[in-house]
Amino acid sequence: MQTTESMAETHIRQAKRSHWVRLKRLTFSLLLLWVLVTFVAIYFSRDLTFSFLGWPFNYWMVAQGSLLVYLLITMVYAWLAGRLDRRYDVHEVTGE
Repeated sequence: MQTTESMAETHIRQAKRSHWVRLKRLTFSLLLLWVLVTFVAIYFSRDLTFSFLGWPFNYWMVAQGSLLVYLLITMVYAWLAGRLDRRYDVHEVTGE
């Protein structure tokens, strides 16, 4: 029979493992989105020949649109990782 202390340690280990699995899944999903924006969308942007705000849309998509998506990916990651950390009560280690 497990003691209360060892049961608590087991629960903490399982929570950390679950947190890590979910964080890896989030990271992989957002990296997949990054790959799609970087390579797939830019590859097909050559076919977009209409004008957008005075510039060719394919230029806007490559020069500006992808940067906005990268910023959005970073913001979504920070927000979701913070929520995940709070859910599993995982805090950053600081030098204090």
